[in-house]
Amino acid sequence: MPLSDHDKTLVEAMFRDDCDVNTVLKVVPHAARSSLYWMQRNFEAAGHVQKPSTAIKQRGRRRKLTPIVRQYAMELLAHRNDLWQEELVFELWCEFDIEVSKSTICRMLKEERLSSKVNTRIASRRSAVEQGVYEETLAQLMARGREAEIEASEMLLYLDESAASEKVMFRRRSWSAIGLPAYTKSELLSKVRCSVLPALDIHGYVPGATLVVEGAITQAMYEHWLETVVLPQSEPYPGRRSVIIMDNCSTHHSDKTFHLLKHWLRKHRDLAPRVDEFDEPEAYKAAWIEHLEKATAWALDDVSISNLFVRSRVPTI
Repeated sequence: MPLSDHDKTLVEAMFRDDCDVNTVLKVVPHAARSSLYWMQRNFEAAGHVQKPSTAIKQRGRRRKLTPIVRQYAMELLAHRNDLWQEELVFELWCEFDIEVSKSTICRMLKEERLSSKVNTRIASRRSAVEQGVYEETLAQLMARGREAEIEASEMLLYLDESAASEKVMFRRRSWSAIGLPAYTKSELLSKVRCSVLPALDIHGYVPGATLVVEGAITQAMYEHWLETVVLPQSEPYPGRRSVIIMDNCSTHHSDKTFHLLKHWLRKHRDLAPRVDEFDEPEAYKAAWIEHLEKATAWALDDVSISNLFVRSRVPTI
């Protein structure tokens, strides 16, 4: 008795779920066992239970990368897109017990229109919820600036630490003849690693606020730099450079940093010149520059800074 299209679809779905002929025969009892074995061979070869068209006679050996194997490889790359071609060869051998070469994998990737590019890493702990909360909080803080007729972007001050090392200039790969090792002449000396801690606003780097230290910046260094260099160049909230944004670093997590910002704003709220005290914008600008010069000069001339930042270079205005 010939099978209907519905039965063939059912049999193909069961073969796709790794069911054997005996299991399929229990679900489709009116099918002949020989027909099911024939359909199983067609499914393993072409991915369908129906025999492909034989109008054009196939030449050469049978393809190792059947549609099932190609689909598995594409799903594997969708889950782990940083696999090497050698790893793909090993994964196919473990899953389907077939041996393919790197050239076969390369040809399959070209047929699927895939290419190898420089990988851009995304933090696995990045949370869209926390990012939304951060943007909402930042918008609420900047709304006060609009009410005070201050440009919202002028309120932001970013403190972002980065590292600079001469070791990264060494190239890890070089060319040599096949079978021979590659050598490159280099100064085998200990390289200097520096930490750069700038303060950035909408106009770029804040003048005189960039700290360069050989080695790592400790929590004490960060707190002292924040108190003596950054805060004197900030205004009380809502004002210019009044919203200080720092990354989620353990060096920034201290009670002293929180109390420092709180007490500094309370202490310097009346020391900084305010807009309503001057009739002309130029007079207000001159008074504010004079205030910054006095506060920054006091911070940079403090002897405790040079004693704290050992082997460091504190920038001058």
